[in-house]
Amino acid sequence: MPIDFNFMVGGEAGQGVQSVGFLLAKVFARGGYHVFA
Repeated sequence: MPIDFNFMVGGEAGQGVQSVGFLLAKVFARGGYHVFA
């Protein structure tokens, strides 16, 4: 049975939100999860 996880990262411009999103995607991908970012 597939399980879906949704994460939303928000913040103002210049706070590194995109970097945090890429970091989370990399962590989950290396953990064996299929990631769509």
